Amino acid sequence: MARSKPIAHHRSEGLHPSHRKSKTTPVSKQKARPGEAVLRDIRRYQRSTEHLIAKLPFRRLVRELTQDHTPHGARKWNERMWYEGYMYSEKALEAIQDAAEAYIVELLEDCAAAAAHAKRKTIMPSDMALALRLRGETPRRLYSRTGIAITS
Repeated sequence: MARSKPIAHHRSEGLHPSHRKSKTTPVSKQKARPGEAVLRDIRRYQRSTEHLIAKLPFRRLVRELTQDHTPHGARKWNERMWYEGYMYSEKALEAIQDAAEAYIVELLEDCAAAAAHAKRKTIMPSDMALALRLRGETPRRLYSRTGIAITS
């Protein structure tokens, strides 16, 4: 009698459920509409009470500003760097950060109002200058990261 090759049989009933092929089509996630993610972020930030600026970079900025406005006679040499001797408590730094964030938010709201008055949605440096003038503050010359002067 002639030999025949064995035929491979596929068993699906004896396989583990994770190895079985599903016969249903996978359900795809619903694609978000344009602007939905932005609105979700806006609602999240409106509900939240945490700081928007990270603590450590803000504290470095406070330290740098303190050093910039300290008279040179008050500086001391301490462990390879100049140091002013000023120390801030945790609550003081938190209060400074709260005030700074509130100021920035209010200023940007005024800028958005100036842009809306000009029938635009994007704020521009001129909107910032107008908001500062209306607040009675002196607009300063701002520099962007590229080194281009933004005159106000």
